Amino acid sequence: MSLIVCSNKADEDLDSETNNNINKPFSFRNGLSSTYKIPKNAQVALQSVKYALEGTISLSTDSRILYQYYGEDLNEVAPDTSDATIQTNSTAVPIKTSLVDTFTGTNLDSNTVRTYSISELKKEMGKQIGKQIYHPNLRFLSSVDLDQHTSGEFKGFKINYGFYTSMTSTIPTDDFAEDMNDFINDGIYDQSWNYESGLFTSGAPNDRGTPQAAILTQYPISLYDGILKVNFSNANEANKEWAVGLSRYVNQTDDLTGVRRPSYFSRIKSGEDLPNKFFGFYDYLVCRKGNLLKVYHTPYDSTEGADKKICSRELTPLIVDYDLSTNTQNYQEVVFQCKGQQIVIELIKDDASVTTLYQYDETKGNDEQLKAICQSTWNMYPVLYLEDPNLEETNSLEVLEYTGVQSHDPAFSGWEISQSDSSWYNSVEGKNNLQYAVELETRIWNDNAEEGRENYLVYKGLDEDNGIIDLSNALITKPSNIYSPSIGANTSYFLGFVSNTPTTDVTYGDGSTHGTSTRIFTSSNVPLLVTNKSMFVKLENLTQQSMNAFQGNRSTIIGHVPRFDGQDTIGRIYYEPNTLLFMDLNNSNEINISSFDISLCHINEQFAESLTGQTIVTLYIRQKPV
Repeated sequence: MSLIVCSNKADEDLDSETNNNINKPFSFRNGLSSTYKIPKNAQVALQSVKYALEGTISLSTDSRILYQYYGEDLNEVAPDTSDATIQTNSTAVPIKTSLVDTFTGTNLDSNTVRTYSISELKKEMGKQIGKQIYHPNLRFLSSVDLDQHTSGEFKGFKINYGFYTSMTSTIPTDDFAEDMNDFINDGIYDQSWNYESGLFTSGAPNDRGTPQAAILTQYPISLYDGILKVNFSNANEANKEWAVGLSRYVNQTDDLTGVRRPSYFSRIKSGEDLPNKFFGFYDYLVCRKGNLLKVYHTPYDSTEGADKKICSRELTPLIVDYDLSTNTQNYQEVVFQCKGQQIVIELIKDDASVTTLYQYDETKGNDEQLKAICQSTWNMYPVLYLEDPNLEETNSLEVLEYTGVQSHDPAFSGWEISQSDSSWYNSVEGKNNLQYAVELETRIWNDNAEEGRENYLVYKGLDEDNGIIDLSNALITKPSNIYSPSIGANTSYFLGFVSNTPTTDVTYGDGSTHGTSTRIFTSSNVPLLVTNKSMFVKLENLTQQSMNAFQGNRSTIIGHVPRFDGQDTIGRIYYEPNTLLFMDLNNSNEINISSFDISLCHINEQFAESLTGQTIVTLYIRQKPV
């Protein structure tokens, strides 16, 4: 009788991808320094197996769901014991996120199943979380690492949120200037603008004098001190109206005029506050209306009826009724600066001195503030407008500086504004789920009505200590009464966030690929990655025979191995059968062998590639009893 101990090389690294072909934890060969003699009429049994299970699991797109949230910390402002709700205290909505995407090519069936090892799963999760967070300063910057013991055993996941802080100015290129009125089809509009190297001009091709407007869609403005600076002096000298602003990208068009506007924007509620009936939608705007300098935005106003629609509203700036026809202060440039949820607007004179036109003041009420940058307006782009002078001279606006959030990943070409998921707003717009945006933008903090004053939020700015926006990341892995809607969240055990969900508990560090501003969520419990695939041990180079009826052929399987030991479902697992099952080698003579070839497989006899680190298989060889 002999015990034969077989093992691959003792590499306990869970994430190792360096093992050679004959030394995998699921397939290995142990060469012997001298020939081993197996007696005639021998039998072999599987005495024990010890292996490290990486946790391979089969998933479809809709099978594992978490919700991501990026907004006010509701653990602080709306604990479970409070009457406050996310509808009152937040500018954000939890974002439903599938951990994997199993769509392939033209296959539109979200129930398609793919099998992932943990190494593959963490890469796919990082990609999906980064894609679906939507905030421009966070999007495509997420990654997932494995949290491991020093021995290499799997403890859980580390979910990393990177943050974009670059202040590099890049003027939008010519190809990304898009007409805001190109859907107008009533015969009264002709495009006469041109955009080249930051210069937006308008001539007079006809006698209609129609206004001209464009949106620059290459990159959304950074909400971390992002700047849009535009020189308006040439347009102002023509004594014609002009406008500079920031706007989300809108695919919908107004049924009456053909202008691009959200379906829940009300021209009627806007009334006289609408700067120009031909001008497309905007979120924030500085303009010349008549001869006066004006500031506009598009909040909600409940005093104008019960309908849930946003509208245009004029805001009284720090410089009131300034006459641009005389322009006694010689203002030449307007600057928008985004700081988290706040907007700062400045005017620059010909001598480069700066005057603040608007700045957030938390002591003021809703009707005295520009609306907070919310989830619907995370992705905003420069808007340029010129009243066509109907003369031979040319109006112009010149973009001097723009700090947009550039592509984070070479795999992404720009932000692909034409795609339905280029922003959170466009994603709900494209899926006919605009009710989420309507509910968000008609919350009390966005209400310009007098009665809303006592309920406004303190707009979040920048966290200078950590170099990020002062908003909270949260992971919701099971349905929450506070972070709602979060129906269908089912990843508490799967990701190991059982004792702390919803969670805003983060550490700051390097993560796997990003800088010091990375926020890291770490599993509080060992994830429960259970799969129902059985495993079998095969002894490849001896003469025993078994029958795999599932496959319909003979096999070299010598034993069935459980996927867990009753306590652990992943990590190091030891299995020893209660009763040894001996298989005849059918050898009438001694066998001399120089190696033992071991593999672990599934029922279809494909390798069990979910194994990692060191696998130990102990065989028991004896001569058959008489």
